[in-house]
Amino acid sequence: MKDLGIPRGHVVKLRRKLREFGERQAAPEAPDWPMAMHALGQARSVTMTESSDATPDASPCSNGRFQGVPNERRGPVTALMKSSVQASWEQVQRIGIERVGELLFRDFFEHAPETQDLFPPEVRFKYRDWSDDRCADEGALWDSPALRKLWAKTLSAVGFAVAGLHDLDKLVPKLRDLGARHLGYGASEVHFSLLGKCLIRVLRGCLGDAFTPEVEFAWTMVFGFISAIMAAGWQAARDELAARHPAAGLAQLGAEGPSISRQVSVAPSVYTVREADNPCAYDQAVAEGVDVEGGAEVYRVDRHLQKAIFGDVFEATGLVTGKSFALKVLDQDMVSRFQRLQQEDHQFCESPLNEVRYAEMMRGLEHVVQLEDHFSDSRNHYLVSELAAGGDLLEALRLRRSGFSEKQARLMVRGAALGLATLHQRGLAMQDVSLENMLLFIQEDGQWQVQVCDPGQAVAFLVDPVTGEETPVPFHGFVAKEFRPPELYEKGAYLATKVDAWCLGWSLFYLICAQPLFQSADPASEDADWDLFQQGDFSRLFRQKGWRPSLSPHARDFLLGLMDVRPERRMSMRDALLHPWLADLAAPAPGRAPPERQPERPL
Repeated sequence: MKDLGIPRGHVVKLRRKLREFGERQAAPEAPDWPMAMHALGQARSVTMTESSDATPDASPCSNGRFQGVPNERRGPVTALMKSSVQASWEQVQRIGIERVGELLFRDFFEHAPETQDLFPPEVRFKYRDWSDDRCADEGALWDSPALRKLWAKTLSAVGFAVAGLHDLDKLVPKLRDLGARHLGYGASEVHFSLLGKCLIRVLRGCLGDAFTPEVEFAWTMVFGFISAIMAAGWQAARDELAARHPAAGLAQLGAEGPSISRQVSVAPSVYTVREADNPCAYDQAVAEGVDVEGGAEVYRVDRHLQKAIFGDVFEATGLVTGKSFALKVLDQDMVSRFQRLQQEDHQFCESPLNEVRYAEMMRGLEHVVQLEDHFSDSRNHYLVSELAAGGDLLEALRLRRSGFSEKQARLMVRGAALGLATLHQRGLAMQDVSLENMLLFIQEDGQWQVQVCDPGQAVAFLVDPVTGEETPVPFHGFVAKEFRPPELYEKGAYLATKVDAWCLGWSLFYLICAQPLFQSADPASEDADWDLFQQGDFSRLFRQKGWRPSLSPHARDFLLGLMDVRPERRMSMRDALLHPWLADLAAPAPGRAPPERQPERPL
């Protein structure tokens, strides 16, 4: 999904999380796509500032902005056969989509009053319902029936996606086109994230107790997905426009392009960071062409790579070292919101700042992505790591529809196993060993190396000093289901390193066969493929899933050793590196079909 401008991992996690929330229902007729997402655009160089009530603790209802929403409609959800997320959308519909849409644009205007100029009467007339006499007078912006309908369409688009009633894959081209049109409106990417914050505030005020951490998580994730793809369309349109006007340059496209183009300065301002671990003296405006002063050196922002749930990722160059870096810019408000969700519900276990928390434990390990710099200002956290020119393994796999060769997969898995083994020696397990968290680094001699990254769900563990045995860690939740071992669904104490082993085995199958071995080991999922695996009918399952007859018995034995359903029998990373499949990479893979069963690994 790199071409969409959103990390594949976030899309995968989003879909997994939505599937956890409840049964999907047949979609009703989809609402018209809001041409009036125009509401996000037409501003020129608007600078947004967040008020104190933007934090999750502040209730928008307390200041009277949401008066008029009946209290009985904000009560707790009682639908027994529907998920709380779907029920939240139904509750919004009961309140009235136009009413909530009105609250949304009022909140947006309150936090960005400059954007009121985007909607002169001639713009509102485009969306007027000529059969409604209320639209006769569009002079009062805040009471505009046209805007009420316009923003209701915006709300409907997001709401149907949150409730699982839209096929997100089918929405992608529409979202990209919508984002591209915002270039003509003069929109800035800042408006996308601003609208997301306004949406959460309005929903919190309207839904009351029904706006649980789970519901907030779903709305935030879906809007992050939507805004990221729109931003990708916006960026593609901007790049195309710049290519058509190379002499002018991005900084000269102000009359035709959005405000972010105008932020590219000929002589960029550089703000001062007193210490790497302290906030910057000033907020730093991050945009292409701007220099950002960090704790270790100054970084020139070269280009926007992708939009993520917590912020944005840029490619940057260190002006002292000349090295290429990935610069993550994380919105502090978003990070704080998810940290609160972690405190309220242990299922929200992912923390974007774990890279800082575990930086020293990961320091100096060859096959582990290193945090090179970290600093912050009053608005953002900045994380700097070496740039992986080859992207992640899931992106690489998309270019090979039939999967990688056994030799290629062996080299990739060995790199990941080396990284995990050294982390385990230091008492850290990553817990989220997926293909999107294995990065491909291209070295100067043309050789490549795989490194593991993203300790967002990592956990530190202890080893008994007498026996040398790993001490189980308490269950603290997880995000994503497909590649998780069965013991996690018991929600009890577990061996953290054996989770990494299982995930690596699942990823190996994906690399070779270009499809998952099964969807989930969750007993509630009723996955027929998982039933075959659990019963030990490996040959039948492997044949169904495209395991090639030419693959070696060593490859199969290695995979099943990592994925033994009994964690105490599962291979450690140290044992994995000593396994014949990895220990002798020069040996050719035997061209034999795998045996029918492996009695030495009964399940």
